[in-house]
Amino acid sequence: MQTISIKASTSYEAHIGHGILASCGELVSRISEPCTIAVITDSTVGPLYEETVKISLTEAGFRVVT
Repeated sequence: MQTISIKASTSYEAHIGHGILASCGELVSRISEPCTIAVITDSTVGPLYEETVKISLTEAGFRVVT
């Protein structure tokens, strides 16, 4: 995984890497306590990646809504 810093109106870090979506629950839990989290997607991206993201977030203790 590679982390890059984004300098915009609000600075933030972006993580890039192969298979990283399966780790998104762990990554998000580093910056937030488990809570309800919304996954925003569309009819093209959702079928490809939504389930992987939902499983990772749920396993990290988040309640996921799409």
